[in-house]
Amino acid sequence: MGIADLHIHTSYSWDGTSTISAIFQSAKDRKLDIVAITDHDTIAGHDEAMKLAAQYQLKVIPGVEISTAEGHLLAYFIHQEIPAHLSLIRTIELVGQQGGICAAAHPAARFVHSVSEGSLSIAAGIPDFKEILLGVESINSGLLYQKSNQLAAEFSKQYQLSPLGNSDSHIYWTVGDAVTSFSGESITDLRTSLILRKTRAILNTEKRVPAYYFQHVNRRVLRMMGWVANCTGPNQTYAMQRISDHRI
Repeated sequence: MGIADLHIHTSYSWDGTSTISAIFQSAKDRKLDIVAITDHDTIAGHDEAMKLAAQYQLKVIPGVEISTAEGHLLAYFIHQEIPAHLSLIRTIELVGQQGGICAAAHPAARFVHSVSEGSLSIAAGIPDFKEILLGVESINSGLLYQKSNQLAAEFSKQYQLSPLGNSDSHIYWTVGDAVTSFSGESITDLRTSLILRKTRAILNTEKRVPAYYFQHVNRRVLRMMGWVANCTGPNQTYAMQRISDHRI
């Protein structure tokens, strides 16, 4: 069985607190097979991610978390940016035009811009979207209010969408806290499992403690000041460093 984390943010996101190298080292340590880089409304980190993937023995899917008018949508296998704030329907259409696929990120979650059940049911019911809108994030380990995952899991069954387990990681040490299991090991195998609705969502972390939130607030403050966690290469240690202005 293959293991993937398909919702990860890097320092190319305005709120990502770790470089791609740091993210990849953590993914390697957690023995993941596949990761998807899904920064907010940008694919700026794709080239760097593809260049570094082999060094960390990882397979990488180019992705993005798109801010649609109705909530966040995870898009995979796209190579051109899609404008933010379009309708959910139009966004899915544009993902499909690139040969991409997508999944609803943390649907109906509290305290974060999420697709509602009503919007999801309409999109899932469009016949032309059957090979584009394939999944729903039934476990998102990064949510403050974890009970919304139960509702998302129900959406997965009700609307016949493949369940995804993702970390929604914004800092390197949470990569792999939730994962998607699938038959096989390759990216093609993963895509096939999504099409067949045969993935499995797995939570890999215990209940969050107060220190978890304190650490995240600390890293977010440092990010606002231009500091992120970096790893200079495979099996190297993590260290804080300043990042260039185009990622701030």
